[in-house]
Amino acid sequence: MSLVLSNVSLARGGRLLLSEINLSLYPGEFLVILGPNGAGKSTLLRLLSGEISPDQGFALLDGVPISSFSPEELAVRRSVLSQETEIHFPFLADEIVRMGRSSFQLRVSKEEEDRMSSRAFEEVDLGERERFQIYNKLSGGEKQRTQMARVILQDMDPPVRERYVLLDEPGSSLDPNRLHSLLENAKNLSKRGRGVLCILHDLNLALRYADRIAVLKEGKLVADGTPDLVLEEDFVLEHFRLRTKRISFPEGGFYLLPLGPARNEIQENLIYKSS
Repeated sequence: MSLVLSNVSLARGGRLLLSEINLSLYPGEFLVILGPNGAGKSTLLRLLSGEISPDQGFALLDGVPISSFSPEELAVRRSVLSQETEIHFPFLADEIVRMGRSSFQLRVSKEEEDRMSSRAFEEVDLGERERFQIYNKLSGGEKQRTQMARVILQDMDPPVRERYVLLDEPGSSLDPNRLHSLLENAKNLSKRGRGVLCILHDLNLALRYADRIAVLKEGKLVADGTPDLVLEEDFVLEHFRLRTKRISFPEGGFYLLPLGPARNEIQENLIYKSS
């Protein structure tokens, strides 16, 4: 079982957004997608969610083309948190969260849904004030946490175990402690057997939470592997144009200390390696 892009390419407006992408997401793993701005990360997520279809290759959900699933069937098998979600009606935050159970296959009794909704808000540390506030009156961070509560609610007691959770820069409006809390929620979903894909920009957050890292650059997959093997200093210098120093932690693992943007270091590094 897996969520797969096989030899996928996609173009829009005469521009190639993704080129020959081969990537899989498996139940029980936390996969982080990294890459510079404009690399194609959000486009990749939209393909995996079934929002769009590839021009070439295949997007498969547990071996079946994603395009063959109805919206109802997809709601049972995957949940999505986008960068920004525009709501044009005065829904309460609680109503937004309950939309995670709107598929008829996910419906439960009113009493059970009340209990599950309360639990979802507790997991993202939102109280009664935020829960029964008009969604559009919430702060950006509160909106993002509300959307994460929707994802959590959608994932509770699923009729299909092989589920996938797709998160597109979930911490864009969050302060550091809320961001770590949200990523811990996502990590817990993977520990419960869900395949979690998360787009991030922070390399050290990827090191902290990812089981596997895939890096996109100019629409191509340039790396796919464990964090310690992918995020080496030379790789970060070449593909992110950032000078870093790997700092080991006594308890294991390492941290990338940023030293500043690359200027002539890439060219000098290449000359040094070829000499």
